Amino acid sequence: MYKTVLNESKDASAKLIALVQELNDVFAAAYDTLFERDIATGEGDTLAQWTQLAQKIVKDTAGKVLQQPTSELRTLFVDGAYQVDSHFQKFFQRIAEEGGGRFVAARMKSSFRALEKTAFVQDAKKRWDASGICDIVRGAIECKSLAEIIKCVEALRNAVAEFEILRIKDRMSPGE
Repeated sequence: MYKTVLNESKDASAKLIALVQELNDVFAAAYDTLFERDIATGEGDTLAQWTQLAQKIVKDTAGKVLQQPTSELRTLFVDGAYQVDSHFQKFFQRIAEEGGGRFVAARMKSSFRALEKTAFVQDAKKRWDASGICDIVRGAIECKSLAEIIKCVEALRNAVAEFEILRIKDRMSPGE
């Protein structure tokens, strides 16, 4: 029913797009309000420390290339992800404990999803090249405060023999 209505009515499609945009705006406003209350105001000094740390990492990672050592998807999984998954889980469990956070393991990215990511690359020359696939082995560290996040990131920075930071996505610093 919905497919027919959306295909036959430009007005219905426009209304749906407007609704999705409105929901996105509501979510963004709620997120911004919570961030302002809990982080910017509630942890203002810590936010300044975070911003300084994030800027340091951005400077340290400038020019580093985020790329897998092979373009072959099978090799990436068999000789890479499957081999390091256990070490990854233990390493990030330790980092979380050092920083006061909690490590949450996640399932490995499926080979189908990785294949999908290589297949839908717009540049035909890069299609089927797995060297840009990220986060095959993954997990998250949950923190209750910005101070805990800083401790966990510092623990990562101190583990240079085991881990190299190649990129940071700073979604907390003002203006970022």
